[in-house]
Amino acid sequence: DCAEGALAWLARCASTRQRLKVDTLLQNGPFSVEFRDKYLAVVPFSVHGTDKQGHPVLITRFGGVDLQAFRDLWAEGEELQRSAGLPVNAVVLFHLRMMVYMTEVVMARESQRQGRVVDRILGIMDCGGLGVKHLNSPLKSFLGAVSKESVPLFPETMHATVLANIPWVVSRAVWPVAKPFLHPVTQSKMMMTSSAAELKAKLCELIAPEDVPPYFG
Repeated sequence: DCAEGALAWLARCASTRQRLKVDTLLQNGPFSVEFRDKYLAVVPFSVHGTDKQGHPVLITRFGGVDLQAFRDLWAEGEELQRSAGLPVNAVVLFHLRMMVYMTEVVMARESQRQGRVVDRILGIMDCGGLGVKHLNSPLKSFLGAVSKESVPLFPETMHATVLANIPWVVSRAVWPVAKPFLHPVTQSKMMMTSSAAELKAKLCELIAPEDVPPYFG
């Protein structure tokens, strides 16, 4: 029943946090300043204020990743995984660290500022430029690993996710096939846009027009 399902989910969350040593990531993580700076330069993401409902906005632009730079970063992450005995590639772990920062620091700060509990994020994933070359690179392994580890770690933290600049093949071929496998609640939180006008309208619906990043028009 629902109670048993919730307990099983909590147990999975606790197990994943222990395996990844999540509670130590913000203070005593295994990352050097050089690794951190390289990750921030290669993986384009930003925390971009809040939406109209007060949810922090997280933007990722994976279509803009320099694939050769990411391959080099991934190889460095593998080496750090081996040398430090990490459970996953250090690139994956650093991205999860960023999500921990969002949920434990940014949400807490916004809760205090807004005088209410803020426990959801508006995610915007810019898929412009994604193609077959990305699927044949370590970026595919990175996205798969991040997705796998995030599900038990951050349940019900997404208010909504806007998929921006979706290539035609994804919106017309991949999505109709994948959609039936997603829970209806998850489906309802996914907003797919394939044109600049559609994206701008959706973002202005969710975010104050003056806060929409200029690269989204």
